[in-house]
Amino acid sequence: MKRRELKSKNIFLDTSVFEKNNILEGTKLKILLKNAEDGWINLYSNEIIIQEVKARIEKRILESKSCIKKFLKENEVPIRIFRNSDTAEWLATLRKGIDYDLEVSKLCQKIDKIVENTPITLIPYDTVDIKSIFDKYFKEEPPFKEGLKKSEFPDAFVLASIEQWCKGGILQKMVIISSDKDWLSYKSSYIIPVEDIETVLKFVAESKESMEDRITFTDRLFDKNLDTVKQLIDKTLNENDLYFEARDDSEIYQYKVSNITVTGLSLMDIEEKYAEYYVEISFSITADISFEDYDNAYYDKETGEYLGLETIHTTIEREELFTKLILKINYSVEDISDFNLSIISVNDNEPIDIERDSIYC
Repeated sequence: MKRRELKSKNIFLDTSVFEKNNILEGTKLKILLKNAEDGWINLYSNEIIIQEVKARIEKRILESKSCIKKFLKENEVPIRIFRNSDTAEWLATLRKGIDYDLEVSKLCQKIDKIVENTPITLIPYDTVDIKSIFDKYFKEEPPFKEGLKKSEFPDAFVLASIEQWCKGGILQKMVIISSDKDWLSYKSSYIIPVEDIETVLKFVAESKESMEDRITFTDRLFDKNLDTVKQLIDKTLNENDLYFEARDDSEIYQYKVSNITVTGLSLMDIEEKYAEYYVEISFSITADISFEDYDNAYYDKETGEYLGLETIHTTIEREELFTKLILKINYSVEDISDFNLSIISVNDNEPIDIERDSIYC
């Protein structure tokens, strides 16, 4: 593995970072925050970004309210069987109602605590040169592009504040993490745009100079035990159908994962006794699924039931699917045979869609 240094240990978090990591749930974001707490990197953001994140939190929680209400209304008949269960407290909670305002407040408070405790330095924007922003607007320079997004002005203020912060001699360069194309195309000698946390984590891990020998050691350990790694992946994927999904109303009742191949490997984090790798794999899957054929059934409004409802059984075969997982290696440099492997997450904790471009048999 070729070792690369971070061009800057100053890392700026855009709103899209929190969105891609389900606000604070994502494993990669947690590792990034841990590296900041340990002093390996310096994290920065902006009050505009924090307010945007809080606005997205409120929007997504209100969207969930609508989805839950729709679910309860459309599934009143099939789910009422759970009234007989002593372990279906979730249904009673949904019916009684969630305090959505309270959930918004609690999650926003978590954001405030992250900013305070990590810590994340908030770059001020109130001294930004407004003229320079309007110059970019009229010239349609990034982040402006034909005036298509109302978010472009807040983005412009954030980017200008970063550039001004660096120009002022406080910092020399800033790495910004963002999946926004306008951010990634922004031209500045002070700003280094990267698209995802994974890229930064790889640089961080490989910039820990005191761990250089350990990086070499864990790379060798991984290569030497590649078959064991594949066996663990095989066992993990074949023993938990929650890693997979088909259509919304279908059930996977039998499946087999095979032909697992490791196609990519990135070091995410390394410490004295463990290392974490981002592993890209390809695999094949055959799955037997069943689903209710509502399209060809009659809905009786009086009884609230479908008449003539049949269950369809079919098989899906996929010869090549791709996903990523996070693999943890506990190791001892004194003995290369003394190690333990575990999988922390699969597909960024999202189900793998096996029906996409599937072949029905």
